[in-house]
Formats: sequence, C-alpha cells, structure tokens
Amino acid sequence: MAKIKNSNKKSKALILISKADRKHGKIKGKNKKETKQLRLMCPHYKITKKGHVKATIIPAPGVDENGHKYCVCEQCGATVRTKFLTDEDVAKVIGDAMDMFQQLKYMGTAVGSDKTVDLAAQVCVLLKAGKKGYLRTRDIAKKSGNMKKKKNKNNGRGSNFYGSWSVNK
Repeated sequence: MAKIKNSNKKSKALILISKADRKHGKIKGKNKKETKQLRLMCPHYKITKKGHVKATIIPAPGVDENGHKYCVCEQCGATVRTKFLTDEDVAKVIGDAMDMFQQLKYMGTAVGSDKTVDLAAQVCVLLKAGKKGYLRTRDIAKKSGNMKKKKNKNNGRGSNFYGSWSVNK
C-alpha cells in the first residue's frame, strides 16, 4: 500500500478497507470473521496507490425488486440505491428498526441478557443519529447536484455581463 495522503482527513473505515484490499479489488481479512466484518464496514470507496479516494461502485444492469435503479460495490458486493429516500420512507425504515430494537431491549431484560440490552440501547441511539445524518447528507448532495447543473447550464460561455468575449456556437 502506498503512503496515504492526508490520512488524518480520511475515515477509519476507509483506511481499514484500503489496507485489506487484495487481488481483483476484493476485501480479504485474516480469517472469515474479519472478512465479514470488513465487508460490513465497507464505505464503497478505496484509497488508490497514489493516495486518492476512488469510488468502487459500478452501475448494475436492470432494476431491483422494487423497480429502483441501483449500483453494486466491487469490493463487498453490496447493492446501493441511486435515488434518495423520501422523508416518509426514512421515517418508516427507522421507525420499523426502532420498534425491533425496543422489543429486543424488553425481551433481553426479561431473559437476563445484559450484553444484548446494552447493544440494543446503543443501536437505538445510533439509529436516531443516523436518521439526522442521512437527511443532512441528502440535502447537501441535492444542493451540490443543483449547483453542478447550474454551472453546466452556462455551456462554458463565461460571464454574460458587460460585453464578454464569449462566442455562441
């Protein structure tokens, strides 16, 4: 592995996955358990030999069972939707997961499984934070996409103020 540029600005998962990258872009750990954990941690990006961050997802042909287009990660094999979830979809998904973990906390306490209860409590906190994080990231990505569209709309003519040098084709 080459020296990683600006490694203090990269996420820990990205650095771990890039170090575990083996032949043909597949993730490989020391044993099966580590390989499974690394695949779950995959951020769908890797650090190249020159130290740049590169996406590892490619468009998949066709659509999934819900009729949505998606991409597939070359490293871990996970599928990634190409369209953002609506606010209602996010609330439904997070709500269903919260219900499951609330039930898990209740049942775990009744059975006496302290580790399970602690894990479920941590996951509930992370789900709440994950919802906010997803919504913020979605809004930033939409604004970024709108800015790119606006920039490309000008077709490279430059500024149209005060007699510019642009030539319309």
